[in-house]
Amino acid sequence: MLIPAIETPGAKVNPFIGTEATTLPPPEGFARRWKWIKAEVGNTHPGACYPFGMVSACAYSGAYSSGYGLYQPSSSGQPKRAFDGYAATGFTHFQHTGAGALGYYYNYLKVIPAVGELDQIGTRWKLENETARPGYYSATLGGSGIKAELTVGGKCAVHRYTYPASDRSRIVVDLSAGGLGIWERDERPTQAELQILSNTEACGHIVCAGLPIFFHLQTDVPAWKAEAFSGSAVNTERSLSIAGGPGPYGIVFTGKTRAGQAATIRIGFSLRSVEQAEANLLETGRGTFDDVATAAGSQWEQYLSRIEVTGGTREDRTLFYTSLYHSLLKPADFTGENPRSKSDGPFFLDVGTMWDMYKTVIPLMNAVYPERAQGLMNSLLWFAEYYGEFPNSVLMNGDFFDRPHSHQASGLALIAITDAHTKGVKGVDWKRAEKLMLGAYEAGVGKQFAETGMTERLTHVQDLSYAAYCASEVAKAVGDPQAAQRMLKLAANWRNICDPATGLLVKGQYYEGDLWNYSFRLLHDMSGRISLLGGDEKFCETLDHFFGITEPPADPTFTSWEALNNEPDMETPYAYIYAGRQDRTAEVARATLKYRFAATRGGLPGNDDSGGTSAWYVWSAMGLFPVVGQDVFLIGSPIFRQTKIRLGDKSFVIEAKNTSDANIYVQRAQLDGKDLDRAYLRFAEMKAGGRLVLEMGPSPSKWGAADRPPSHR
Repeated sequence: MLIPAIETPGAKVNPFIGTEATTLPPPEGFARRWKWIKAEVGNTHPGACYPFGMVSACAYSGAYSSGYGLYQPSSSGQPKRAFDGYAATGFTHFQHTGAGALGYYYNYLKVIPAVGELDQIGTRWKLENETARPGYYSATLGGSGIKAELTVGGKCAVHRYTYPASDRSRIVVDLSAGGLGIWERDERPTQAELQILSNTEACGHIVCAGLPIFFHLQTDVPAWKAEAFSGSAVNTERSLSIAGGPGPYGIVFTGKTRAGQAATIRIGFSLRSVEQAEANLLETGRGTFDDVATAAGSQWEQYLSRIEVTGGTREDRTLFYTSLYHSLLKPADFTGENPRSKSDGPFFLDVGTMWDMYKTVIPLMNAVYPERAQGLMNSLLWFAEYYGEFPNSVLMNGDFFDRPHSHQASGLALIAITDAHTKGVKGVDWKRAEKLMLGAYEAGVGKQFAETGMTERLTHVQDLSYAAYCASEVAKAVGDPQAAQRMLKLAANWRNICDPATGLLVKGQYYEGDLWNYSFRLLHDMSGRISLLGGDEKFCETLDHFFGITEPPADPTFTSWEALNNEPDMETPYAYIYAGRQDRTAEVARATLKYRFAATRGGLPGNDDSGGTSAWYVWSAMGLFPVVGQDVFLIGSPIFRQTKIRLGDKSFVIEAKNTSDANIYVQRAQLDGKDLDRAYLRFAEMKAGGRLVLEMGPSPSKWGAADRPPSHR
């Protein structure tokens, strides 16, 4: 008797989801009223990646924004094509995932397999037979007969190219690559150094966006010849030193191949030195190509299997594990690579940006991957000490601390750090954290807020009010009651931007949204917020307008929900729970899962933004949503019959009896065999292990209406 193979979580991942312009099921009902404000494309890529890995590798077309794919830059609507079809000029390293206009686009050290003359550099080869899985990407370069395969370790990339018979097969490493090939997004190195060590080995560095990136590379074809080149000419020099310029320039390995012969190139990277790059290659790129690919796949299985889902459709499971995969790509762990410090301590980059990630990605790290969250939190504290303020965005450039994105938000890192505290993340000096958090209100916009209760950008008033509440919680936890009280007083300043006549926010500057998009944000004092809007019934009526459940009001300021096309109001479906209408949360969350996601290349509702959108899917499909900065998880409407979340050495199980497209409403619930009449959990209840049983049905119920999530004043 044949026993069917068990499909692993990694086998359910489709890395191509989100790589094309949005094409989703036609919305029905109130979902037809949801707006599209931003670009309708996921901007993901299918390249080889590692969980929170420093290095990624992908086919390079020069398209926006990862370097892979078809499109021109876009900030709204369907993107225009830059290219007619999938093609590549080579394979580059370091990519964003799902990002929009971050300003730095990476794609360094382009590797080009070829046969024939060097003047083929720049040729666009059609990508055929593309395949991708976690930690692995492959394609055939049309017209060349070359099969390309990519994999990665934590700090290295390994390429394998299988050639046709040729007297002049080549592996070219173009050091001049950088940025995108379109619309002034070129970020070519301003300096490059190369030293050829042998016919199989070389090292050097490039300087991109003010940041030196060191590399050490090796091939496995000793019979080939290694030469430096510039333009289409090779030279006899064993070294190369170039102060920028258009390129191409770099190193080329040339030799004979028989049909089907493979050649491998392995590249280690570092932000510190060529010696460290070599050590990284030896540590994270050991063995054959298949060894490295297997290790990457195994690492992904360990991460993805921390959440096990049962039931749902095959498409549901593909979407879930692909969303989880996309949620675990960023931020990137550069631990041991901080060029501004002699310490080998935690160092994370590609927080791009905190505004996109803090509501969904960061709580996922804190709850399910606390060992990685520990590194991120300590990295944020280092940035605050070094630069004198917490970052909203941390990118791979010479300054790391990307201030231009501070117009998005203020104080979100404080919320992320407090969220780690509420999840019991270990290895963080909370007294040190408290000192730095309090310091955020002693300079810049934080000081202005502390002194006046206002900022020019009204979004920042909300940010800093909630961040002050978070700082008060950490201060209280470390035994500093005076600071806790002072911060709690500042936390009440969210009221300063509320219009007493309407209960909504006042007109003013809001980031990528308007007063309606920010009026229902999950804050610390939701009971006070609901009261200002006129009580439970009025609050829910206003939310019904916002989601299109009822007709829009005759209000010239009205804007509807952005429905995951952007992040400012992504948590808003769960605001109903604070007013006793968990059934409405179920309706909106389920409609979003149904009409804003699909298991296709065009299956995301907008930019994935470093996993922020995908992580929303992960939480909502499980039937939970984190209130970032608190230990509260709101209960929604699970699409899976069972979900098991591994939290340390215990597992928390969610069983949704009879869940289906029709049965979206919780009728009753039990937690560890006892009736549960509230639509929220505390993290301690989850971390202790146990079982939440939800009985689902087709009709709305009053479940969860009496016992509301906590509010804090």
